[in-house]
Amino acid sequence: MISASYVRITKNDLTSNHVHYKTDDATKLVVIFPGGDNSCDRPVLSFLGEYYLAHQTDVLCISYANTYLKDDPDDVLMKKITSALNEAILQIKEFKDYQKMDYICFSFGNIVSNAIKKEYPNLIAKSAYISPTKDGLKYISSYPGLIISGTKDEYLDEPTIKELQSRPQDHLMIIEDAAHSLMVDDVFESIDIVKLVVKRVIDYLG
Repeated sequence: MISASYVRITKNDLTSNHVHYKTDDATKLVVIFPGGDNSCDRPVLSFLGEYYLAHQTDVLCISYANTYLKDDPDDVLMKKITSALNEAILQIKEFKDYQKMDYICFSFGNIVSNAIKKEYPNLIAKSAYISPTKDGLKYISSYPGLIISGTKDEYLDEPTIKELQSRPQDHLMIIEDAAHSLMVDDVFESIDIVKLVVKRVIDYLG
């Protein structure tokens, strides 16, 4: 049976809410880091969450809302986010003695997840990086994992995309003509891309 509850974290007079989906027989935790203004409801993230919940895995859906103030400088903003999310993950791990923890990250979530790894080494986890930005790729170089991107990602310039395409293919998936959202102009082709990305992440993380 699947149940859901909020993980409420209060830091710096701000209270953030993260959703913990749990099953009775879970031995693994997957933490999903969505894009900056997005939720875990995006197609790829949503289907991955559903898959793992059906396969002895609990899922923590991260939210960045109310972890920082809009006028915070970038360095302060990131420290506030990582501090709040560190507490959320640790609170979940106290709930159950998981044998394994993996990260699934999208866009801004790639930067956040690796900032957490840098600030809190005890939270280093195997990661799938979906649609990283150019800044996100700099973080990923310190904590390698599966990278999934599109050749028409508007957050990457042409030299960066070409450099990505030259990397070893075992930890890389480049989708022709896909934008940052991993969507293309044709709806049915976009659905096929979602299926391929979900399968590749599952094959990589297990």
